[in-house]
Amino acid sequence: MKSNALLSLLSDREIHSGESLAQKLGVSRTAVWKHIRKAIADGTDIRTIRGQGYQLVSALDLLDRDIILGQLNASVRERIQLTVLDEVDSTNAEVARLLTSAPLPVVLSDCQTSGRGRRGRNWASPKGQNLYLSLGLSIKGGFSALDGLSLALGVAVANAIEQVGGGEVGLKWPNDLFAQGQKFGGILVEIQGELQEGCVQVIAGIGINVHMTQAEDVDQPWTSLDKRWPDQAWVRN
Repeated sequence: MKSNALLSLLSDREIHSGESLAQKLGVSRTAVWKHIRKAIADGTDIRTIRGQGYQLVSALDLLDRDIILGQLNASVRERIQLTVLDEVDSTNAEVARLLTSAPLPVVLSDCQTSGRGRRGRNWASPKGQNLYLSLGLSIKGGFSALDGLSLALGVAVANAIEQVGGGEVGLKWPNDLFAQGQKFGGILVEIQGELQEGCVQVIAGIGINVHMTQAEDVDQPWTSLDKRWPDQAWVRN
């Protein structure tokens, strides 16, 4: 049973008994309970009501591969290999695994169990709240061909956010995205390959707080898209 199937049943935010969920999913009540516990551990706000069942407290914004592909133009769809996951250790790590067999892998996940930022720092990755996206590509010309890549990615992300309804986005070298002095995103670029003029493999991870509700591990002022620009209907797809 995929956790998203369970969350889909709870998405109406009504109270569902463990027995009814088990019947609809074709699993045992124990399996339902284990998945509920796992979802709560991942950051999903589910209320356990004694003698009644389970209720999703806050609406979930889960990824849908078909919706994402439907919003891309044909030329982009043909070039990329899009992978959308319920859970992954790290989208950057998954792209690294795919680069050997896919020319332009793009990976998104509803949550990360080992999300990371620069210098191996933990990147808070609760389920269904933020955007966790990585892409990989090979570039000829050695490391010199990558000058300014992190900044270029930051500008592209900032422009995209502004185009879909956000306000002014600030960039802090080398990889942070800010709104009014509060961080809401970051970019992690990892490079491997030949130093001089050979082929270089680039993995770019982009993390953006979309619906972030709490962040115990964040040691600086932070915000999210829907906190900073609440009049805009932000969706992760």
